[in-house]
Amino acid sequence: MQLDFFSAVIVSAVVGLVAYMVAECAIHRKLESPLNAIMMSLAIGGFVIGCNLIWVAVEGDISKLPPDVWRWHVGFAGIVSIGLSFQKIIQAVQKVFSKSARPQQTKTDDNGG
Repeated sequence: MQLDFFSAVIVSAVVGLVAYMVAECAIHRKLESPLNAIMMSLAIGGFVIGCNLIWVAVEGDISKLPPDVWRWHVGFAGIVSIGLSFQKIIQAVQKVFSKSARPQQTKTDDNGG
């Protein structure tokens, strides 16, 4: 059995998902969030795709992209870049509006000190 690139992405995502779930269950004795596990598998798949895109860009030969899924590669790269951008924007806005970002007012007693 020979794996094509897309199959390799799926296998790596599933292996990473299982490894993450086993590690989380071993450390926390439970699976904290199924959504985290799903996001981990998507992140691992995105990592493999991103490595392929970077390798193709370095070589400069677009014909090395899998012909049947090149649109999926480009679309996934766009989703990842938008997601990272939104994450950074949300973190920055939350930091500005959080209570910890506001300076604490010190109380002075009646003696002026």
